[in-house]
Amino acid sequence: DKTTGVGNVGGRFNGGVYAATATKLTRGYFRVESRGTVNGVSRSVEVFAAGPRTAYALGALVSKAGITMIGTYNMDSYDSRDGSYASQAVNTDGWGTFAKENATIAANKAIDAGPNAIIRGDAHPGPNDTFTYHKDTRVSGTIKNLDEEMDLPDPPLEDFVDAYNNNMNGSWGVSGVAPKYDAKTMSMEIGAGTRVSLKPGTYFFTSLKLVGGGQIEISGETKIYLTGDIDISGGNVLNGTGKPENLEVIGHPYSSVGPSTVLKKAPAFKFSGGPTSAFAFYGPAYSVTGGGSGSFFGSIVGNDVTVSGIDLHYDEALAEADNMTTTSIRIRKYMRAFTRELGRPAF
Repeated sequence: DKTTGVGNVGGRFNGGVYAATATKLTRGYFRVESRGTVNGVSRSVEVFAAGPRTAYALGALVSKAGITMIGTYNMDSYDSRDGSYASQAVNTDGWGTFAKENATIAANKAIDAGPNAIIRGDAHPGPNDTFTYHKDTRVSGTIKNLDEEMDLPDPPLEDFVDAYNNNMNGSWGVSGVAPKYDAKTMSMEIGAGTRVSLKPGTYFFTSLKLVGGGQIEISGETKIYLTGDIDISGGNVLNGTGKPENLEVIGHPYSSVGPSTVLKKAPAFKFSGGPTSAFAFYGPAYSVTGGGSGSFFGSIVGNDVTVSGIDLHYDEALAEADNMTTTSIRIRKYMRAFTRELGRPAF
């Protein structure tokens, strides 16, 4: 089954008889059993796998290069499956109020925590890089270098081609002034006095920009694929579901898709916080900048990541979200732990 990843398949090939069964064990983990018989000889193979999984599971802020934090910054975690962030932010310590302490950050290069940063979780700079403290930097968890650099591949190009050909662009609702949308280039700008309401589904843009307080709103599972710059710092993202996993923003480092695909260097993603700013961003080629004030709920994966002033609340549910985009990433630490529990060798 293409949706659930479980089921049976079988058939004959070159004189042999073959069958395979995929069984879901728990969220994100599967057992695949295959059997074959050729010339009276039978063999079977049993494999445990993780999938579909994404780099969202790796932490609150994940960077292919480095992470830089500027000014006051407060980070913790919560679990949207257990209710709202506010209902879970009932713990206090000498640093203030928080929900949970699993807001891990990780980078393949250096991490500069900045002054007045509060990180309620672990911090993992690259294998040969450093974590830089400043005055009043606080980390509740451990600081440990990665054993090896994270594998953060570009999202599959075929996903973007599919989104390009089968998107729901133009089906949105509009309140106020009409947005600037070019159906030919598939670029969108939402300005002052405009709210664009996206129906649940998939959308494709070559660029997306919010200015003057423009708003984009979602009410169910929505994926936005982009092949160019993204700037939502001048407006508001309204996620009425309250669940970051229901709004995926996925950035590809190409300016177009299809036969004329051209590499675009250093695309940019800019965002700000807000009471309903809840989404998961995956764009390992993007230069990410988060600034302003307010809160952000979800997870960010980029190339180089710079944040300033925003309180970031990592949603732990993203680590197990079934509807996240598959990126063919093997999350080694989860698989090793899982296979150890089963008494089987790790991959």
